[in-house]
Amino acid sequence: MITSLILHQVAIFLGLDKTTVQNIANNAPYRYKRYTIPKRNGCGKRIILHPSQETKAIQYAIFHILLNKLTTHASSYAYRKGLSSPLRSNAEQHRALPFTIRIDFKDFFPSLRPNDLYTVLEATNKTPLSSSDKMFLARSLFFPYKNIGLGLPIGAPTSPSISNAVLYDLDIQFTKAAKSINPKSVYTRYADDINFSSDTPGDCHKFLNTMDSILSKSTAPTLNINKAKTIFLSKKSRRQITGLVVTPDGKVSLGRERKRYIKKLAFDYISNRLPRDQRNYLKGLLAFALDNDPMFYHSLIIKYGDKINTLLKEKMQPSSDL
Repeated sequence: MITSLILHQVAIFLGLDKTTVQNIANNAPYRYKRYTIPKRNGCGKRIILHPSQETKAIQYAIFHILLNKLTTHASSYAYRKGLSSPLRSNAEQHRALPFTIRIDFKDFFPSLRPNDLYTVLEATNKTPLSSSDKMFLARSLFFPYKNIGLGLPIGAPTSPSISNAVLYDLDIQFTKAAKSINPKSVYTRYADDINFSSDTPGDCHKFLNTMDSILSKSTAPTLNINKAKTIFLSKKSRRQITGLVVTPDGKVSLGRERKRYIKKLAFDYISNRLPRDQRNYLKGLLAFALDNDPMFYHSLIIKYGDKINTLLKEKMQPSSDL
């Protein structure tokens, strides 16, 4: 059996023998804890797959050896190094334009497969991967979703960089399509959350059709638009972009309703009335507020005390409903 070259490099990086690394990789797909956090829009929960310490160690090694060399397009605002408040930065790109379409990919992370990563790595390094390298990467970096197969786990430290790299060529095509429709338009992507804005009515429909056409021709990755979540927005309606409200006068806010809701949960928490299984939910909202509206977050500290900070620093508790 030919040993994977990448496995050999990981073993050296971690100071472990190759057999130990191979055993960790073999078990990696089954060594994830499941958590739930609130979705950015405050509606529903998102499942997070947290890898074991051993699996995470291998993933960090692969990131430093291979993945940190991969390219992220400028239109992608999620998981970019050195970008502060990425959600807010993303929303601010659209505030000056009156018409917006919000588009989601269906099953985004599970739809990104090992072959999509192999294609990017081979194109970047100009060298084909061996079958043993491919097997090692698949086991170390991907999760076996029921009825779907191996896909990127939402929560692994390597998944963000992989997703951005895999979508790099599509981001180029979507950006070019946006500018061909209207030079003043803006296209941005935050993970699976696509936003296109323009100053001309009808441009949003054109972009949706063009994007659908581009995706129909893409084989790596294979992605589909979640038509049920496609939303057309304008200044006449409440525009919500990556979970933030863009007001008619171009300001970006958490929104009054969300602020009131966070205050209620915070009050319930400091009054010991918040059910324990809702702590993760409040933690997610507090982290969201701290990153996107620090003044509001600090007003909670002033009003409710440092117990809010303590909660934010707690580890996520395993979900009981999975």
